[in-house]
Amino acid sequence: MAKFVLTGQVKLGAKTRKFEKEIDALNENLAKERLYSVFGSVYRVKRARIKIDSVQKA
Repeated sequence: MAKFVLTGQVKLGAKTRKFEKEIDALNENLAKERLYSVFGSVYRVKRARIKIDSVQKA
């Protein structure tokens, strides 16, 4: 598995926060899906509130 660094913004309530998250995945699309899954389970955030700015292989 490769490591990917995803950066972007997530809207939590009335505030927008920047994030940088490192995720293990086979490709970029799976890394994005994993990020949506993690934010959804931890912060209860819907996909529409997450904006991914960049995906880079670490």
